[in-house]
Amino acid sequence: MTGAPLLSVRGVTKRWDSLGAVESVDLNIYAGEFVGLVGPNGAGKTTLLRLMAKLLEPTGGALWLAGHELAALTQRTVAKHVAVVPQTAPADFAFSALEVVLMGRHAHLERFENERAEDFRIAREAMALTDTAGFAERPVTELSGGERQRVTLARALAQAPRLLLLDEPTANLDLRYQVQVLEQVQQLVRDGPLAAVAAIHDLELASRYCRRVVLMRAGKAVAEGPPAEVLTPARLQEVFGVTAEVALNPLTGGLSITVLKALSDGVTTM
Repeated sequence: MTGAPLLSVRGVTKRWDSLGAVESVDLNIYAGEFVGLVGPNGAGKTTLLRLMAKLLEPTGGALWLAGHELAALTQRTVAKHVAVVPQTAPADFAFSALEVVLMGRHAHLERFENERAEDFRIAREAMALTDTAGFAERPVTELSGGERQRVTLARALAQAPRLLLLDEPTANLDLRYQVQVLEQVQQLVRDGPLAAVAAIHDLELASRYCRRVVLMRAGKAVAEGPPAEVLTPARLQEVFGVTAEVALNPLTGGLSITVLKALSDGVTTM
């Protein structure tokens, strides 16, 4: 990619006492690309996303958003540019789905200011994009996990972010909506000055929708680049502890990954 990165991660480390979750990660994210974070459980993917959103402060290194050091920005300022879709959509209060989506507009409102007609328009457009408009008035406590996840994505889109961060966005979705959500994110990245970074467990989906993947292990980014260059049999064996065959899928443009066996002395299993 050319031009200045939208987000720059420079030598970022996050530790709790002696335990390291992220270790000296360097990464640039550019507008117009969809980047996948892949790796086994505990590799540091979620922690890295939370650092990018300023939900965690790094122990070392620094992050820069559009040329501004993230540490110097208020959380409200960050929320105007960065939206997060967590792995689990909360349902603690009986807000309607529309009310939840409208929460994505709060960073754009003045203190104690009510939502304007423009905010309602943006919220309803986000719900239309995520196929959630049909239950706009239903309490989120009555929605399924997959429906709540799509409402959470709509809330993030209503923020009108420049950077969209997604933590396992397809974890609670059936096959139809897994494809639909990732296609929507891919299209949004193509259509506007938006970047997206997603932690994705499914390597085949990551290879199909992400232009670039970052392979993580034990808090470190061990490889990054086009999926076909990163998700090789040798690296799958090294990082996941499995023997696998990898081939280009001519129907999807992504990869077909067939796990043949787990190695008894492997690092972990998928």
